[in-house]
Parts: sequence; C-alpha cells; structure tokens
Amino acid sequence: MIKKVCILSLLLIFKIHSQVNGEVFVLDEDRDIFYLYYTPSIMKDDLFEYQKVNMKLGLPPIKMNTITIYNTIGVDYHHFKYQSGVPEFSNSTDRFYNINYSLLLKYKISENWSFNALTMPHIISNLKGNIEADDLNINGIVFIEKTFHKKNSTGYYKLTFGAGYLTMAGKTSITPTVNLMARVNDKLSFVLGIPNTYIKYNLNDKHSIKFLGDLNDFSANLNTPIHLRNTEIDRAIYTSISAGLEYNYSINSSLGIMARGLYSVYDNYELQDSNENTVFDFNPKSKPSITVGIKFNPFH
Repeated sequence: MIKKVCILSLLLIFKIHSQVNGEVFVLDEDRDIFYLYYTPSIMKDDLFEYQKVNMKLGLPPIKMNTITIYNTIGVDYHHFKYQSGVPEFSNSTDRFYNINYSLLLKYKISENWSFNALTMPHIISNLKGNIEADDLNINGIVFIEKTFHKKNSTGYYKLTFGAGYLTMAGKTSITPTVNLMARVNDKLSFVLGIPNTYIKYNLNDKHSIKFLGDLNDFSANLNTPIHLRNTEIDRAIYTSISAGLEYNYSINSSLGIMARGLYSVYDNYELQDSNENTVFDFNPKSKPSITVGIKFNPFH
C-alpha cells in the first residue's frame, strides 16, 4: 500500500513530459516556441531497448482585448528494440506515435488575476492499422492564476489552482492541479506542484542548470489484434519516473541547446487486455538516461 501511495505521489508531482504537455505550467522565460529532443538508448533492459524523439511547435499567441489564445502542436515517437526472448508480437509494439495539440484560453480578470481553460486532444497509436475512435483522447485543465509582484524588483510569484481531466499510467481521472511558480531574482527561479516541478539557476546570460522531475508516460491502443496465451492484447502502457539535472546553453538570444541526465526511480512497461489485466510484463529496471535537444524562441 505504501509503495502504491509513493508511486501515485510521484506521478502527480513529476507529470512533466507525459502524453500531452502544453507548455503551460512553466515560467514565461522558459516557454519555447520550438524544441526538438532526442533520448537515445544508453542502457538496455533484459527484454528491450528504448529511445524517444519529441517535438513541439508553439504558434504565436493571439491577443484579443482581455483574451489570449495559445496553440501548440507536437509529435512524440517511441521506439522499442526487443531482445530475442520477447514473443513474436514484438513487431506490432515496436513503434508508437503521439500526435498532440493543445489550446489554452487565458481570460484576464484583472491585472493580477486570470481564468484559464486548457484542452489537449491527442492521438496515440502504433499505426499498424486504421485509426479508431479509441485512439483519440482528450485531456483538459481549468485553473485560476494569481500573480504577486515583488516590490522594487523584477521578481514575481504565480499561484495556480484548478482541476484537470488527465491520463496518467493508462488511467484517466479528475486530478487537482496546483502550482507555485516564481522568479525569485535574476539567478533563481522555480516551479513546484502539479503537473510541473523544477528549480532553475542561471549561472550567467549563456548558461543555466535545472533540477527537475520527469514523467515519460503513454498508453496506446493496438490497432492490429495480437494474441498471447489465447488472450487478445488491447493496449501498451509505459511509465518511467525520473529525476536529474538539465544544462542549457544559449547560442544567442533566440537559439539554445540542452543536455539532460536523469535516473529513473520507477519503471513499468506492460501489455494489457481490454479489461486492463496484465497479459505480459516486461519488468524494466531503474537506469540512467540522457536527452539532448535544440530550442528556439525569438521572443526571449
């Protein structure tokens, strides 16, 4: 029971790179117009190796009096290379694609208060057959944001609270969302809460480091029926919770690169039937990972 509570807490606290990330609960200076990240396989499990590519593109905000609209589109690619001991269904579960979109409506109530509604539809599938209705998922968050400005300083604090209809570890439920975001000074900033957590320190104008939590999580239906032990496999569930450090280097005011080193504290990869019973468990182990990427934001 204690283990389940700890895992649930980590899922809530470290929900940063999951099925959908609208780049909402981050500080303004950390929001990128475009990024492309690559996570290679540096340590294999007993049954598989894993790598990932993810991309996000944020369109310019649309401002209309008290309403601002933010649009973001993204694609995630998950690739599994299986060892010889994996059953023959591996060809149907070696690639998964997540095509996602997020729409944020921000209504400015006053100088320091805003009401926000975020919708996040996404299609995630192995694309081995026809796209079906079950491949489309819609998540969303409704929240209030309050800004506190520091006197005689450029620093500020933002408190957000609301509720989200979110998919985590293969289950969709209503989840409270609470965040405290702060730019303490020119050097230190942080975001604490659900669904984002990181602490950032600017060494100078070119270099910065982050301590962050990361949740790499997806659940995908299998479009082509496959069977194991006379049971039809319906979907794949993958979850990896990690913590570590990220280094960012600004090439110029618009372009930057990053390198991230993480170590997973919880890993799960399994195939389930239509009743959410585990048919095959890959039993992944905790391991290190690295991610490298490029970022672009001409409005910094």
